[in-house]
Amino acid sequence: MRTIKTTTAEMENTDTHATCASPNLPEGALIIGFGSGIRGDDAFGPRVAEVLELRVPQSVKVQTCQGLTPDLALDIAETDMVVFIDCALGEKPGEIRHEVIKALNDMSLSMVHFLSPAAWMTWCETLYDKRPVGHIFSVTGESYEISDTLRPCVEEAVDVVARSVLRLLSEQGLLAKESCGA
Repeated sequence: MRTIKTTTAEMENTDTHATCASPNLPEGALIIGFGSGIRGDDAFGPRVAEVLELRVPQSVKVQTCQGLTPDLALDIAETDMVVFIDCALGEKPGEIRHEVIKALNDMSLSMVHFLSPAAWMTWCETLYDKRPVGHIFSVTGESYEISDTLRPCVEEAVDVVARSVLRLLSEQGLLAKESCGA
């Protein structure tokens, strides 16, 4: 997994004007926002996904879930690009990370309660011989107590990450599909 060091200022300075996709770019994408809606900041992933669902074309599918479960493997395998959005543990609440993820070299993965996005990429490759491009956007949470609200530092990250995902989709030509007659 390679971490892309992106500052909040860089993520906020996004241009979502799309151009028509070239033949080498993905045909579609899947956005998966995951986390619990009743565990405070853990609702970050679904909250960002809900924002994006209103702003992406039909070629981009958006799903929310509490966790990454086996039934997602086929959905992930049926797309060219998958974007995971999650809240993460860390030392600096509100810190945003964007990582490019690839399948793991460990073929001994077993189905356990939780698999990482990289493990899902491995399952897609192993089960379906598919290798979608993978990204994860995450923010460090502050509170995971029972609550239906995000802490202010995490709430501020919702729009920043949504714009960053839109910029990524635009760079891949995925925001232009409807306007290009695709």
